[in-house]
Amino acid sequence: MKSSIKETFEIIADSYDRVRKKPWPNLLKFMNENHFIGKKMLVLDLGCANGRHTKYLERYCDLSIGIDISFNFLKIANTSNRGKKIQYLNSEITKLPFKDETFSHVLCVASLHHLRKSEQIYAMKEIYRILKTDGWCLFTVWIRDQERFFPILFLDLIFLNFLKKDKNYGDIMVPWRDQDQTIIAQRFYHLFSRGEVESLIKNAGFKSIHIKKFAGKSGQENYFALIRKT
Repeated sequence: MKSSIKETFEIIADSYDRVRKKPWPNLLKFMNENHFIGKKMLVLDLGCANGRHTKYLERYCDLSIGIDISFNFLKIANTSNRGKKIQYLNSEITKLPFKDETFSHVLCVASLHHLRKSEQIYAMKEIYRILKTDGWCLFTVWIRDQERFFPILFLDLIFLNFLKKDKNYGDIMVPWRDQDQTIIAQRFYHLFSRGEVESLIKNAGFKSIHIKKFAGKSGQENYFALIRKT
């Protein structure tokens, strides 16, 4: 993961924490509908940010570990979302500091779409590596087919061949605004087609169980994917 991504999340950590303290309702609904959470789980929360989901998972598992690239996010998580069965670590999701087949469950919410396309497969293969056989992963990414992104995607179709070589179709920058609507950072996103989600799952060695669309709080649409290592 490039340093600019890390720098972005160091900048927005406090602002993010002010507006996103509680677990994402649609995520909880999806987890409950698909029986993702249960007893005796060893869970890894990849891209845990302020730990809002890591803390929620603690009540269902033997140990919940949150990983994030941002030290500022981890400071917030250790202050606001501590627990007896929680640990927080600094790491990139493309190079996880765990042995093979360590975890029964991996949660990766709104993290993979911040990676360049070339990095996404490394992250997914790392998830596959550290999951136990018959282990489960639930991840979410932003959907490409959103009306608000149509203008920039249309321009990309025309000019992509003349742009930077490391840019792929669906790569965009999205501003993060503070409470007074001041732009304090630009976040990189790769917007996914359903085909890209399915290919990423397959190429990492997973079996796709369920992929579903959900709308976010501010209108953005997401793919939720529940996958299994067999």
